[in-house]
Amino acid sequence: MGTYAHAIYDQLPNPATSYKNGPLALSYPQSIHQVIELHMPGKWTFPNDSYEISNESYRFTFKVIERDSVILLDYTFKTIKDCIDETAMTRYKEDYTKIISLLEYTLPESGTSLTSGEGSVNWIAVILGLVIAIGLFLLFRKYNASSDETRWFQPGIKLGGWVIVLGITILLQPIVNLYSLFSDNYFSLSGWEYLGSIGGGRLQGILLMEEAGMLIIIGMTCALCYWFMKRRDIFPRMFIIYAVAKFSIVLLLSFCYAGTSSLPDGVQTTNFKALYQSFFYGLIWITYLKRSERVKQTFTYPYIPHKEADNEGESEVESEDVTLQDPDKTE
Repeated sequence: MGTYAHAIYDQLPNPATSYKNGPLALSYPQSIHQVIELHMPGKWTFPNDSYEISNESYRFTFKVIERDSVILLDYTFKTIKDCIDETAMTRYKEDYTKIISLLEYTLPESGTSLTSGEGSVNWIAVILGLVIAIGLFLLFRKYNASSDETRWFQPGIKLGGWVIVLGITILLQPIVNLYSLFSDNYFSLSGWEYLGSIGGGRLQGILLMEEAGMLIIIGMTCALCYWFMKRRDIFPRMFIIYAVAKFSIVLLLSFCYAGTSSLPDGVQTTNFKALYQSFFYGLIWITYLKRSERVKQTFTYPYIPHKEADNEGESEVESEDVTLQDPDKTE
């Protein structure tokens, strides 16, 4: 069993879903006081002492009161103004991580101590993640060994122009999603139990769907980064599959959210933004990949098995001479 100070958690804006440099909006004025009373079957030892954060934007306090077999977890959160300034975002990210770790605790069925949220693991989410990771690796091996026909011959042209911009957008996505995956309590046991308490198995199922979707997006973007740097001939086709898959995942989650009344605040708004962002992102870049001559002249390298690659330098392959067009004039 676990405890969760959900009244405080619901008012804490997640920095992972905000603009990188802020400012970050706060609900103002807001003052919350939540006390969790635990009646234990004997004398228990609590792992954390009192903690306090106070600055020009908000104030958070956490106190532990032990009375024999009764433990009181006393939380307060008060906003002092309506936003966290851009200059304070770095500090807020550190504060957010610490506050989240204090909001959740797991009560073991036997023993004499409580476990904080930082050490409690949702093994269902972990196992799901491992299964998806293995499946993505097998799919990568399969598609990496395939090739697409191109009308251009090696060596093609170097990465440049708007192709570089596309590559940067792909590179940033696994970084951002990995940060969100480990900062949004997908692997937290207490968070899992809290969702079960307010929304039952449906809300927990949505959490697993979110995790699965995020892992699929991370895996696909990592593969795209590899094919992009190798200038593989399959890159344009794989990017189109990725863009369609990402939009489909976000759309599926939107349908799931629509039928759930117990969602935490802000989830549907965040998902709506992700939906139209993924739509226009795919629309713009798929159109570019289809029309750009630079793309056709850049991604020309087929799959070469290791044995053939080792002997590549020892043999000469005759090929038709092709004059490459100037992509800057044809894009």
